[in-house]
Amino acid sequence: MSNASRQTMIDAVTGEFRRLYGGEPDGLFFAPGRANLIGEHIDYNGGHVLPCALTRGTYAAVRKRADQNFQFYSLNFPEEGPGTDQSWTSYMTGVMQVFAKAGMSMDTGMDVVIGGDIPAGAGLSSSASLEVLTGTILKELYGFSVSGEDIALYGQEAEQKYVGVECGIMDQFACAMGREGYAIDLDTAAVTFEYVPIPTDGISLILTDTNKKHDLRTSEYNRRRQECEEALRQLNEAALKQLNAAAARERDPEPHNPGHDPEPHSPGHDPEPHTPGHDPEPIPCLCALSPERFEELSNGIDDPVLRRRAAHAVYENERVRLAAEALRGGDPETMGRLMNESHQSLRDNYEVSCFELDVLAEAAQAIPGVLGSRMMGGGFGGCTISLVRDEALESFKKIVAEEYRRETGIDCTVHACRSGGGPVRIR
Repeated sequence: MSNASRQTMIDAVTGEFRRLYGGEPDGLFFAPGRANLIGEHIDYNGGHVLPCALTRGTYAAVRKRADQNFQFYSLNFPEEGPGTDQSWTSYMTGVMQVFAKAGMSMDTGMDVVIGGDIPAGAGLSSSASLEVLTGTILKELYGFSVSGEDIALYGQEAEQKYVGVECGIMDQFACAMGREGYAIDLDTAAVTFEYVPIPTDGISLILTDTNKKHDLRTSEYNRRRQECEEALRQLNEAALKQLNAAAARERDPEPHNPGHDPEPHSPGHDPEPHTPGHDPEPIPCLCALSPERFEELSNGIDDPVLRRRAAHAVYENERVRLAAEALRGGDPETMGRLMNESHQSLRDNYEVSCFELDVLAEAAQAIPGVLGSRMMGGGFGGCTISLVRDEALESFKKIVAEEYRRETGIDCTVHACRSGGGPVRIR
């Protein structure tokens, strides 16, 4: 986002604040949206993900009140007017409730004007941006001692408990911990991370919006999480059966021949049979499995649909590992190939793509100079993300737009994408 565009957003929220509430705000704040290079639908399965913060995001003009009342207004939803019960305010009030539960209650209310340049429902985490923005406002205006990691975790809890989306940690973490020029190699199980440089020399990240909006609360997002949990349960059962079978072979390694009974063993020297009280450590999450270990156990999942869901999680996690290695090694071609494989798995194994996303990804993948393209976000609409050589940019924009219009009858929107930093108090 250019400095002029940023100033336009700052002027817009400040001007609306003066119009609605009179006077000046106590502070102006920004939190970014996020793009995910690769690693979709595995943050809640304990996998690694590779997101980056964006220069696009959400802005707020805020002033503390003398009473306990709250007034929220969004430039993106002007028809809803100021108040506390608009369709989007649960993201903010949810974060406030999580802070309060952690012993950080606000002593006064506040007046807020929100504005953003993240298309709602496009898969760029406008909700996580708003949650991280809220946490930053509370930290700065009310003096709460919280880290960026804390703000991310509080935002995740708010979305799960007060919005109803069983999300993982990726979106909030990327928005809270972004660094310009870098992606975040985030281990969502341990919540540890490393910054990985994003290639910028002659290569662009392009977001292409289907202009088909989605709502994760009404999509099958939560169902996918439930399916993964059931697949994990069955894999743990399969691992236990495998252990019992191995123990049985150890106790009786040779087939029994009635004519050649072995010498009896002393009961005190027999191997201990496996008992439920001595269960091995369970598999904690799908992404704790290597592809090889998953293949050993996968027949223990009785439903082929659940098997495909688990396969996506395990192999997507491996793709993220390889993608991070490729970026560290300056190998964008491998990164692009892995993005294409990710889209195929999201389409066929996880079944969260849709016709519009497939049209965009397949059109892009066929263009010389496009290294990779895939759907991004929760799915069922939103954006694709593409890794495009600069000399192919004009061809990309023309061919993808024409193909999409021909196949769907609607227009897509193409955005150049730059990685940005985390949340800030502007003034």
